[in-house]
Amino acid sequence: MSTAELLRKTVADFFEVDEGQVGPFFSLQSRRGQGSISRAALDSVIRRRVGLTSRSIYSAKTYSELEAELVPGGSVAPSGPDTSPDAGGHPPATIPHAMAATGAGTGTVRCGIDIELIDHLPRAADYWEDPFYQTCFTPAEIAYCLTQEMPASHFAARWCAKEALKKCDETLLAEELRNLEVVPEGSGAPYLVHHAGGSTRRLPHAVSVSHTPHAAIAVVVHIEARSPSPASLTPEATAQVPPPAPSSPRFLGGVLPILLDLITLVVAILALVRTFLEVK
Repeated sequence: MSTAELLRKTVADFFEVDEGQVGPFFSLQSRRGQGSISRAALDSVIRRRVGLTSRSIYSAKTYSELEAELVPGGSVAPSGPDTSPDAGGHPPATIPHAMAATGAGTGTVRCGIDIELIDHLPRAADYWEDPFYQTCFTPAEIAYCLTQEMPASHFAARWCAKEALKKCDETLLAEELRNLEVVPEGSGAPYLVHHAGGSTRRLPHAVSVSHTPHAAIAVVVHIEARSPSPASLTPEATAQVPPPAPSSPRFLGGVLPILLDLITLVVAILALVRTFLEVK
């Protein structure tokens, strides 16, 4: 079986349609293909069965767009608006720019937030062997979630944390999800680590996750310290005006309003989700 035939069969199986229905204009935006989780699931299946990795997996609207990238010459993608993915393979609508604000005398505060319905997670008979969970989660995360009463809620919360991290820090946009990990402290509070080049480092980003039986949400915040430009300070100014300590009132006065706004945003989103679920 050729690569083109295997790709078509893989897409047909994923969308649960007859292989003959997968033509150049077959839509990847049906309910089965909506949302970043669904596209990540399709990506993991293509990696496992076809052995190819797509950079347009999150932005491709039709099968021909996906095939044109993975099987050059297989078909010609229909013309239309530019849907080129960003550095991480995500379209702008999937991974928006980080929310950023700057307080007087402080660094830049960046925030990423993500919310997902738990039902969007793929069902798996064996989480350890399922390609989606192998691609998106570390063995430690899989083990942790499977020890919980509702594994899907914890998987969804970790997915949201990783997506929120990418939205918060564009340097991690292209990073594989399995190289990012949510680790619980002894107290249960989570923190983030990055696995790269055989080493592991704890990230300075703060993360908070929460979930209901229906939805999960995560917020990631990173405060980038801002130092004055050496060229803008005279030697006398440098000696006489030391930078404010992180615990100074000036620092707190700049950051606290921003953090309060972020907390208010999260509470509002949770209230909106709760209302949506009750109405539904």
